Amino acid sequence: MLNAPRILFCGGGSVGHLAPSIAVMERVRETNPDAHYFFLCARNARDEQYLRSEELPFTALPYLRLSPMLPVHLLQSIIAVRKIFRAFRPTVIFCKGGSIGIVAAIFAKFSHIPVLLHESDAVMGRANRFTSKFATTVCLGFPPNNSPFSILNSQWIYTGNPVRKRTTKGDRYEGLRITGFSGGKPVLLVMGGSQGAQDLNEILHVHLSTLLTRVDIIHLTGHGKEIAGAMPGYFPLRFATRELPHLYAITSLAISRAGAGSIAELSACCIPAVLVPLRGVAQDHQEKNARQAAHAGGFIVKEQEELRRELPSLIEHLLSENTLAEMKEHFSSRGTVNSAEHLASLLQYP
Repeated sequence: MLNAPRILFCGGGSVGHLAPSIAVMERVRETNPDAHYFFLCARNARDEQYLRSEELPFTALPYLRLSPMLPVHLLQSIIAVRKIFRAFRPTVIFCKGGSIGIVAAIFAKFSHIPVLLHESDAVMGRANRFTSKFATTVCLGFPPNNSPFSILNSQWIYTGNPVRKRTTKGDRYEGLRITGFSGGKPVLLVMGGSQGAQDLNEILHVHLSTLLTRVDIIHLTGHGKEIAGAMPGYFPLRFATRELPHLYAITSLAISRAGAGSIAELSACCIPAVLVPLRGVAQDHQEKNARQAAHAGGFIVKEQEELRRELPSLIEHLLSENTLAEMKEHFSSRGTVNSAEHLASLLQYP
């Protein structure tokens, strides 16, 4: 019988950090129901609401940024993490990225507790580069390609990006019921990540009436970024959680930012997509994510201004029978990397 691990999951700032951790936790729970788990997330309403909706135990920490408040936030994090280590007594740490796991990784290093760091993106951010100094193993979401990760001292391995099992189990009829669509047209999903994307929303707004003659549209707008109310063939939603698998089940084609989590979910659901990377942030990681995903197949990359000019004609071209079929073939031909299962195994036998 397996020993019962006590896993401290660290990460936050977006659902893109939390959902993969929950995917791994669910796989651990399948094989070892006696496992214990606790979450460290960012101190914001989105993270906290998401973990409450999943009925998971957590403590919210301030995000560590270069600002006059950094010393105060660092001290608050040290005090909170120290209490958690004493009360929860973790046997292994899973750091998902960002600054939330830094203090926990340092505590773990000096307590001789294994630390698994998972880097979702094709390029490693500054916080993860720092955390990697305390990690036992660095797990990569994208295959290394002349990888800069080779400079790290830790063992690093390719695991892929974990996706929750329920993400791929959506029901088409439930998706049609939720949206009110008839199922007679292809469905275009437009999403900008957990916070939405104002620029994508504005581009869609310009072409909305033209596109609705060809497709039904699901639009994940982000909070406070709505462009129009519901109308025939157009279903806007600020943010999707439990309904998302059913929306994926009816989607023919997506337009998405190039966050690692979005790419992983679209791949798992075999949904061809136009990736529109958010440029100039965090080592330009979305552009690198998009290029690697497009190289593997099933995705194409467009810059925002290209999309603004070409959106209706691009959608018409991609929805042609041959083009869409060719894009879908890449998902079935590349095989499946069971990332969540792999990571769950590493956490139980670090």
